[in-house]
Amino acid sequence: MKTYKEKKHLDLGKDPIVPLLFKMSLPSVVAMLVMAMYNVVDTFWIAKISPESIAALTICFPIQMLLGGIGVGTGVGAGSFASRMFGAEKYSRANGAAGQIIFLSTFLGIITIISGTIFCDPVLRFFGTTEIILPLSRKYLEIAVIGAPFLFFMMMSDYLFRAEGNPTVPMFVIITSAVLNAILDPFLIFGWGTLP
Repeated sequence: MKTYKEKKHLDLGKDPIVPLLFKMSLPSVVAMLVMAMYNVVDTFWIAKISPESIAALTICFPIQMLLGGIGVGTGVGAGSFASRMFGAEKYSRANGAAGQIIFLSTFLGIITIISGTIFCDPVLRFFGTTEIILPLSRKYLEIAVIGAPFLFFMMMSDYLFRAEGNPTVPMFVIITSAVLNAILDPFLIFGWGTLP
């Protein structure tokens, strides 16, 4: 088994700054562009159903962004701690941060599922839904909150990989999920084939 020093990764403490900036930032830029395309593809397929469907998606999107922000904020904190531990060569404490994000993503995900289920209608009304689009918004939000633990885990682990000096793994995970989304969207939205 390879030790930490033998693994292929960027050495954030010794590599030259300018090339390191490009190597760390380019995968993040690509991942953000792919995420933007992910939203465009979703909107394209949902627009084929009805204007009310797009309105429901628009109401739920800020809620999803808020959940993503919680995941990013927690991930930045965990990544910062892990970076300092890697720099101090305290690898077991850096690994401990990885274990904590599993607990945090599960814990925050369960809270999101419970509160999103109990307070679904008041939250949607707060974000501006109307009675016409409330049923569609509710359906969309109920599905979104079920995926919250996975969203939190993806966002948090993204920053831990970067803290280790491996920014390409999160990029490939995001690209893979976006491509799968683009392929599966029409099947899951319209119930093509054997899907309901």
